[in-house]
Amino acid sequence: MKSIYKIIVLIFLSNNAISQIRTLKINSVVPNVKITSLLNYPTSTANYSQFKNKLIILDFFTTGCRSCIEAIPNFSILQKKYDSQIQIFLVTYQSAENVKKFLLNHKTILPIISEDTIFSKLFPHVFIPHEVWIKNGIVKAMTSAEYVKDENIQALLKGEKITWKVKTDINDFDYDKSLLTINTESIPEQSLPSVVFYSSLTP
Repeated sequence: MKSIYKIIVLIFLSNNAISQIRTLKINSVVPNVKITSLLNYPTSTANYSQFKNKLIILDFFTTGCRSCIEAIPNFSILQKKYDSQIQIFLVTYQSAENVKKFLLNHKTILPIISEDTIFSKLFPHVFIPHEVWIKNGIVKAMTSAEYVKDENIQALLKGEKITWKVKTDINDFDYDKSLLTINTESIPEQSLPSVVFYSSLTP
């Protein structure tokens, strides 16, 4: 009975810790997260601190994202080139089973964090691929996939100051609301036409 009680307490504490995860920003310190459901790696679990001496790039992807898949070969080349200095992880919320099926037709040397519930909370985003750059335990950049290239990796490894555009997604976008709002305070309502048409392109 005591052992069951201990298990319940541990589950509660674990869930409570996850619920308290705070979104990280540029220059935030990354906590020592335990990585689970790790695939394409010698072990299925690891601690984030094991890689703290390397430049870490988290590549958020899904197995159905074409642009994500197209970026993986380039990431693999860069991983081989800077193997002792960087570690690129592919990160997805998808199940380990789905990822294993994906790997049957898409070979890569990169370790994959499947069934992710933590990193997506630390680094919330809408659009993928989404890249998070971490060096010495500190978030250095959040970018799109095209930033992951030789010169940018070298810049961070050398400790150069970077001024890359931060990839910021609109997390609370409401597709049911109008993109165009007419300011009726500066334009009298009676001056407006009875019907206003406009069009837009959205993803």
